[in-house]
Amino acid sequence: MLELVALGRKSLVAVRERLHKQVGAFHNTRLNYKMERLRQIIELESRLKLKPPLELAGTPVWRIDRTDGFKFVLRDGSWLGLRSSGTEPVFRVYAEAHTPKRLQEMVDAGRKMLQGKF
Repeated sequence: MLELVALGRKSLVAVRERLHKQVGAFHNTRLNYKMERLRQIIELESRLKLKPPLELAGTPVWRIDRTDGFKFVLRDGSWLGLRSSGTEPVFRVYAEAHTPKRLQEMVDAGRKMLQGKF
């Protein structure tokens, strides 16, 4: 971003606005959910491996990346990532979407998955 500002001789706000016009805005979040027992984490990961959800927030899952946890990518460009902390009894939920409303829908879908409702 700094290089774009320097080379384009535009303000950071102007560069960001131009970028949003070209590709749209993105909203993201990262949340931590404490799990009561390690067993919950193991059971959740097992369920996600064996029978992952094929739909999130009313939209079909396009692909699932299992490189580092579970990243559910949807055709609309939004995605939901779930992964255990590895150092504490916490599941991390990452989400990204084009609108705040869609971001909240993704977070809600992640929360339901952590509760075993998928």
